[in-house]
Amino acid sequence: MKGFRWLQLVKIRISLSAAVSSLIGYMIYSNTLDINAMELSFGVFFLACGAGAMNHYQDRFVDRHFSRTSNRPLPRNLISPPRVLFFSACLMFLGLAVIYLSRSSHWAWFTGMIAVLCYNGLYTPLKKRTNLAMIPGMFCGMIPPLIGWVAAGGPIASPQIIVLMGIWGLWQLPHFWLLILNNQKEYRESDVPNMLHQLSGSQLKRILLVWIFGFACLAFLLPVVHVLIHPWAHWFLAAGLFSMAAAFTYFLLLKDDLKKYSHLFIGLNYTMGFILTLIFVDRLTILSF
Repeated sequence: MKGFRWLQLVKIRISLSAAVSSLIGYMIYSNTLDINAMELSFGVFFLACGAGAMNHYQDRFVDRHFSRTSNRPLPRNLISPPRVLFFSACLMFLGLAVIYLSRSSHWAWFTGMIAVLCYNGLYTPLKKRTNLAMIPGMFCGMIPPLIGWVAAGGPIASPQIIVLMGIWGLWQLPHFWLLILNNQKEYRESDVPNMLHQLSGSQLKRILLVWIFGFACLAFLLPVVHVLIHPWAHWFLAAGLFSMAAAFTYFLLLKDDLKKYSHLFIGLNYTMGFILTLIFVDRLTILSF
């Protein structure tokens, strides 16, 4: 059980997603899958784990007031805050060291530092004060594929990495808004700034639906900018995005039902996982090892 408490701190699914995203960014530019790419992805994983643990430390007082987060180790006093802080610092140091030693471009280490500063230095403190915290939060989510891209030597001003970063960025906000809609009563009564302090649930659902269509439209550009190469991958992408857009349109236009928000939340995560897997498998067929 003690080991599970520490796993809760590192946000394992988000950290794995960041690591895979960086690996894909590396693969797309270099057309290789080598030891440097693997070392880089491990470094990003450890860095993301450390940032996640730091986020738990920073949010330990706010987390007590939400049912979604009240069972985390720190609100329940299962782990002492100083130990979490030390654990987080060690993971971030390890992540940055592995990225630095992976023989990647020095820009990979620099962009990794920017991601941590955006997440723990801007987004986490600002979200307790203003809705504008979503801007650095969204930007932070866009950085993992960029880390891999620049690690392989890719230029920042490239349509491929701009589309990839945009997809990751547009995915961030619906992901959070679904959590808000699933816990509307708590967020309305909370002192933490959120969209439901200015908007009704219906208005937020409409904004969410527009954002989902924007996400789908941008993802449709993956074949256009040659991130996805093979025709079969294009058809799989179209089928997946159409299914997602249809599901969101159907369920968001129905009456309020808390279960549907949790189902859409899971579906949105699966869609991003599907896109990651599709890019990875598509690229494997043309890579050199």
